[in-house]
Amino acid sequence: YEDEDADATRRMTLSRRELIDVDSSLSQLEQLIAERAPMGPLVVGGFSQGGAMAQELLQLPLADRIIGVVAMGTRLVREMELRIRLDELDAKHLFWMHGERDLRVSIQDGWAVAHVFESAGWALELIEHPKGHMIPMEHHDALKEWLTALSEIGL
Repeated sequence: YEDEDADATRRMTLSRRELIDVDSSLSQLEQLIAERAPMGPLVVGGFSQGGAMAQELLQLPLADRIIGVVAMGTRLVREMELRIRLDELDAKHLFWMHGERDLRVSIQDGWAVAHVFESAGWALELIEHPKGHMIPMEHHDALKEWLTALSEIGL
């Protein structure tokens, strides 16, 4: 991406080439899930780019199996498409975490993720922490508790 802006996370939209890479990664993730977790409910998630890819998985047929999304220190990739897809799916659960001093993905871009899922009626667990682009140790238990609660309500 030598001809792209070096601080790509600041751009509101990805380039065509970047979106092709996202779709290629989605295809690989879909194949991996089909091989390793072919049936049953799924919780998908990640930090930064991993959180963005977790949201993008909702565009795939396996989205009906997804009962929860973990989005930490991340942003939206294709907001309009995600909004449309969330309207088609049953509301599920989102665990969201973002740092106030995140210089990689602004807190405003992070909150945009939470707002999209909130507007689709998803149950939200929201953690805003005072740190940067990281997952603070003091919040690890909150994620564990959310996953445990999720397993008790419907797996």
